[in-house]
Amino acid sequence: MSYRQRQRRRSSRRLAALVLALPALARAAGVASPPTPHGSSADPALVRSLQDHHWTLKSGVEAGGEPIGALVGAGKKVDMRFEGARVSVQRGWNNLVGTWRMTPQGQLMVGRLAGTLKACSPELMKADATISAVLAQQLDVQLQSGATTTLRLVTATRQALAFEGQPTMESRYGAPTRIFLEVASQTV
Repeated sequence: MSYRQRQRRRSSRRLAALVLALPALARAAGVASPPTPHGSSADPALVRSLQDHHWTLKSGVEAGGEPIGALVGAGKKVDMRFEGARVSVQRGWNNLVGTWRMTPQGQLMVGRLAGTLKACSPELMKADATISAVLAQQLDVQLQSGATTTLRLVTATRQALAFEGQPTMESRYGAPTRIFLEVASQTV
């Protein structure tokens, strides 16, 4: 083995050791962990269930049961994800991102949403504004588990958004693991 190959091998071992030690070094240095999306008395099972699914909007209705006009015919799928303390709403064109938290009473509070402002059809722009307006309100959360998990978010004025959940990869298989492989430069 040449001097250069030995140096490369030592460097890769040092890098691997450093990557594995980073979480411990961050804790020792006092780096704060990401904020949690709930108060100390929020239902942890509800929070976990929100984070363990990708939510797809199935319907939006007004208090009287008629569909929310701006969401009808917009023709684009709406996906919502709760990742850590962040919530993202992805629509076929523009995306919205903000923070969220659960109150001790089981209500969802979404912070002000920031979004991309790509020009698209007026119907899609109106649908984005409608979703933002509904999520800006204090929302009662109704979660139903079964063959498919459903999430219903209801405002004080009885507007309701119904979502269907698909489990995330992390909830199915656990956290991702990084594996380092070292390949020798000589064939054997």
